[in-house]
Amino acid sequence: MGKTGILIRLIALITIPTVSICLSCSRRSTGDKKYRELPQEEIRPLLKGITGRDLPTKVQDPRAILYRYRGLEDLFVAFRTDQEGCLYILDAFGGQHVRTWEFPHLEHIPDMSGFEAGCEFQKKLGVVVFHKDLLDRVHTDFLEYAGTGRYPENAVTGYYLELDDRSRLVFYRVLLFKDRGLVYIFAEQVPKGVYFR
Repeated sequence: MGKTGILIRLIALITIPTVSICLSCSRRSTGDKKYRELPQEEIRPLLKGITGRDLPTKVQDPRAILYRYRGLEDLFVAFRTDQEGCLYILDAFGGQHVRTWEFPHLEHIPDMSGFEAGCEFQKKLGVVVFHKDLLDRVHTDFLEYAGTGRYPENAVTGYYLELDDRSRLVFYRVLLFKDRGLVYIFAEQVPKGVYFR
């Protein structure tokens, strides 16, 4: 066997394991990715699987991010709908055990932490699901009222719904911007065995 044959075998011995390791790492890194933007066809079944509730029939421009980690599932969903769809959301996601407030007339500032987490994930993914400025408006409108006793004339209007179902370990928050026909949902399913105070 000549020098060329030895060189070819040496290159093969180095190249094949190197390529295998690179492919394995590549598969592992994409498999370990905890959050991703969902294709539209996955949004409806995943939301129903977590919350037990469906989206309205008419949904425009649905966007969603799913975060999965050790059994925890966080789903961040946004879409547009018509007046009938808004009423459907209030009915389907409202009801007994669901706290509902109309804004800007809020008694206290709603828990926006889930929506803020969604904003962080969308920034990392380079997509837009939630409009941060719109979320901030709910907060600033409330603060303006607290400071002056009057809501701004151009205050955002809508509903905030909140469910904490500790028996099923399901939680969701819904922001329904009725003046825009826009719905933001943060839904979370927590693995069994997680302790809440």
